Amino acid sequence: GIWSDSPRIRNESERMAFNHVIQGRAAGTIKKIMARLWAETAAMEKRIHGPLQWLLQVHDELLLEFYEWCDIKAVEEWVLEAMKNTVKMSVPVFGDGKVVMAWGEAK
Repeated sequence: GIWSDSPRIRNESERMAFNHVIQGRAAGTIKKIMARLWAETAAMEKRIHGPLQWLLQVHDELLLEFYEWCDIKAVEEWVLEAMKNTVKMSVPVFGDGKVVMAWGEAK
């Protein structure tokens, strides 16, 4: 571990300890963002005149499904605004969104 005499093991342990804090903060942040979006979903569905399906969350990515005739721009702006402003941080938070017709187009 961190107290190892081996530089390789010590360095690896230090990296893991450092990353643990960052990943924990990121997980807490996306959880708060998702809670906010979930609470606002019904209002957004009325605004875009259609249902939103929550499909998947992986790390800092959210996958939502909605009909193509819905107000796509409104959904994108809603999610990005929540990602940027739900949790106040001392550094700027940036995000991007992508609207695709199939999951394979997302990357």
